[in-house]
Amino acid sequence: MDALGLWNKELVKISRNAIRTLDNIILPNNPVIVFDIDNTLLDSKREIIDPIRVIYYYACMLGITVMIITSRPGTPEVVNWTQNRLMEEGICKVKFYYFRKPENKNCLKFKENARRNIHKRGFNVVMSLGDQDYDISGKYAG
Repeated sequence: MDALGLWNKELVKISRNAIRTLDNIILPNNPVIVFDIDNTLLDSKREIIDPIRVIYYYACMLGITVMIITSRPGTPEVVNWTQNRLMEEGICKVKFYYFRKPENKNCLKFKENARRNIHKRGFNVVMSLGDQDYDISGKYAG
């Protein structure tokens, strides 16, 4: 099996584990799953990563709110293109998007502050999905 085949196999394993986790936890009030975009929902060719999209669909089926926190700069062009691209792939039930201000270079702090904001809005992050440590760790990461 080539590297791409191994990577896809690993992604399927991650997806199954995430779904199994969701099946085995008692959901709090106002549960949220947070997704990153780059190399999480979309690959480097800007194509959807299907095993992660499956987690999105499963969360929606369970009634879990979906939010996206991305390090993409929050310029109007980037926001518009990103939201349209995700909607083309069926990712359309997103409660809030958090885009990084272009002058903010600290992705770790930005993502932690965004999750804190989610918490302050009365939501409880039960899972965070991303390709960087700061996407899935720290306070309010689920």
